[in-house]
Amino acid sequence: MARSGFRGSSSILLVVALAVMAGFFYWLYRQSQQIEQTVTPAMADSTTEGPPPVTLASLGSDPAAAAGQGAAFDSVQVGARLGRGVFTLVVNDTLEYPVLLSARLLQRGTTVYKDDRVNVGGQFYTLNDSIRSEWVKRGAVDSASAAQIPSLPTFMLADSVSILRSTRN
Repeated sequence: MARSGFRGSSSILLVVALAVMAGFFYWLYRQSQQIEQTVTPAMADSTTEGPPPVTLASLGSDPAAAAGQGAAFDSVQVGARLGRGVFTLVVNDTLEYPVLLSARLLQRGTTVYKDDRVNVGGQFYTLNDSIRSEWVKRGAVDSASAAQIPSLPTFMLADSVSILRSTRN
């Protein structure tokens, strides 16, 4: 007999649980009807300014401002080849900017030489002494050229390089 009483209470609990769930879904439905039907998408204001695009002129005046951005430069002269993976771009008369070739470019055998003209695109990252020493340690920069790595706050990690005019014939 005790079992039949237990069985009856489980049926009652089942009915109560279904009624609570139905009440909850009805409440959700009513709440959703109160939400405004027209939702206007928030568009970014085209007049808001982010960081200015990186150009050779802006890179020459403030190399640190380029960190975290990307850029592509057309027909830039290579200042020096520091090793198999690093070269410098001539930004202006007083500044040469370091560029590290991506692993994909190194695997393809991309090699640039002093006075080549290149189109180059990539991202800018912070450059410090430990990164410079890592370049030498991993062979991207020849140990003899380590002192020639520009002491700038940033460098470009190139993901595309096209040689327009090569000085090697």
